[in-house]
Amino acid sequence: MFDETRVLQKQDVNPLLTSSLQDFIPIFGSGNQGTLDQERVQEIASASCNRLIVHSSVSDRNRIVGTGLLTIYPSPTNNRAEITCLAVLEEYRGKGIGRIILDKCRLEANDALVNSLQLSTGASNTHAKKIFQEFGFVQVSNATSGLVEYEYNIQQGARF
Repeated sequence: MFDETRVLQKQDVNPLLTSSLQDFIPIFGSGNQGTLDQERVQEIASASCNRLIVHSSVSDRNRIVGTGLLTIYPSPTNNRAEITCLAVLEEYRGKGIGRIILDKCRLEANDALVNSLQLSTGASNTHAKKIFQEFGFVQVSNATSGLVEYEYNIQQGARF
């Protein structure tokens, strides 16, 4: 059996999955409410503009070990999307899971006819910045607020 990266649907959300997502609260930072209940996860997963992407480890009883939230902002002239909540549990880092989730976000954005993807990371997160640049993201802002913003133009493509 293989690990799995998938987009969660509302019907996929259950107490076990919701419990597994609690591991990510400290990674997402203090802006989060502190818990994610099943109703909130279903709300996120069922919003038409969202693609809640999770990576599960088969060797760890299908525990969710990585996440990414792709939010699509449609417009008549320029659909864009933002990737947030891109995180991998510490003990699973360095195994390519972040890259897999990032690629799944790109594929979902492409399917939704998105023109550009945006994301940001902490200015000191050199590992994430390196991965984003390897994927073809271009830095579009400096770290004035402690964050560095990146953009990827889907029309131009990149090495994925």
